[in-house]
Amino acid sequence: MRNVTIVVLTLLGVLAACGPFAPPNTSPTSAAPTTQAANIPTAAITSPSQPTVTAIPVAQPTNTTAAVVQPTNTQAPPPAPTNTAPPPTKTPTPLPATATNTSIPPSATPTRTPTKTSTPTPSVSQVLKQISINGGASDQAIATCPSDTKVTGGGFATSGSMSVYSDAMDGNGWEVAAKNNAGTSGLLNAYAICVTDLAGSVQLVFKQVTVGAGSTGQAVQACPAGTVLTGGGFAANTGEEVYSNAPSGNGWESAAKNTTGAGLLLNAYALCYNGAGATSTQPFTQVTVGAGTNGNTSVACPSGRIVTGGGYAANSGEIVFNTSKDGNGWHTFATNTTAIAHLLNSYAVCTKF
Repeated sequence: MRNVTIVVLTLLGVLAACGPFAPPNTSPTSAAPTTQAANIPTAAITSPSQPTVTAIPVAQPTNTTAAVVQPTNTQAPPPAPTNTAPPPTKTPTPLPATATNTSIPPSATPTRTPTKTSTPTPSVSQVLKQISINGGASDQAIATCPSDTKVTGGGFATSGSMSVYSDAMDGNGWEVAAKNNAGTSGLLNAYAICVTDLAGSVQLVFKQVTVGAGSTGQAVQACPAGTVLTGGGFAANTGEEVYSNAPSGNGWESAAKNTTGAGLLLNAYALCYNGAGATSTQPFTQVTVGAGTNGNTSVACPSGRIVTGGGYAANSGEIVFNTSKDGNGWHTFATNTTAIAHLLNSYAVCTKF
């Protein structure tokens, strides 16, 4: 654009130097004759020719890039956009005064510590075996504990006409032997006390004595050191009246009267639990049984302990016909065959494992 402007300005300057341009007279000559001047040659009268405009060559700039001058922008350059408002700053959502984390925070996963496996609490049950014994005969009944339990004691129940001469542990059960003194058949029950979830073992220890003819005698067996009494029993012979079968400290005592003319053996059995932390107590109750009457008494174990066995203490002439578990305690029944009143005790062996 600048080069074109320069050429136009140059041409206008040449034309101005040559003077005003007069156009030729093209109008027709007058019909009247004209007088020619004598002294003016015809050739001198010529129409002025158009001036020849010689274009002055415009030198091209050597460096077209350098020669080009950027046009001056008479307009004020547009102002650089000025953001008068500060750029919006990211306003975080304000936290409440007490930050409420609605999402469940990932719980730290600690190294898993093995949880202590709780030891099952032992529980107790009584298993019954019942048989019928003919009049004048002797027989035995054996109650067996389930395989996942351990026998810890036992007892018996009979009709009043029977004499029990054995009440003792037999394998993982309880054996009771009796003679029916009546002329008709009667029932005999053997009871086994069975405890579940025992980590330790139950062992049987006994003491044997000879009871002389027509006399009384007793045998006492203590549990070994480090073990705990859970129950006990006895073994005698027909003709021996066992009137006491009870705990004695951390052991067992059996007392009998030999009604025959020869000495007879008497065994006292103690069942002893070999397990850490176990303890036992032997509470009892006492009642007076009148002459020629029946009497009974029961005792309960304290809270936190379970009955694992039991027994009785009476006098010669008192015939015990039932001594067995009753709830979480022990119940004993007897007949006083004498002419005077006698005491009767019922014992429970209450164990905490």
